[in-house]
Amino acid sequence: MEYKSRRKRARVIPFGYKRDNVDPDLLLPVPRELDLLEQAFKFLRTCSYEEVTRWLVEKSGRKLSMAGLWRFQAHVIVGAN
Repeated sequence: MEYKSRRKRARVIPFGYKRDNVDPDLLLPVPRELDLLEQAFKFLRTCSYEEVTRWLVEKSGRKLSMAGLWRFQAHVIVGAN
């Protein structure tokens, strides 16, 4: 899947993105993390947020809270960018 860059809108860099070295207001996608996030959303059908968050942190090596995963999923479900 192809992911697009996006403008930074908050202080915290969202999971699956990194700050661009040239333009600090631009976020570049991290395909591996975004692929893991897609898998995580599928796991949420049968696993708890706690289990999925733990798995995602272990696989990505990046911090993420259960609330952060919930907010990210809610954001994706409503189709907001």
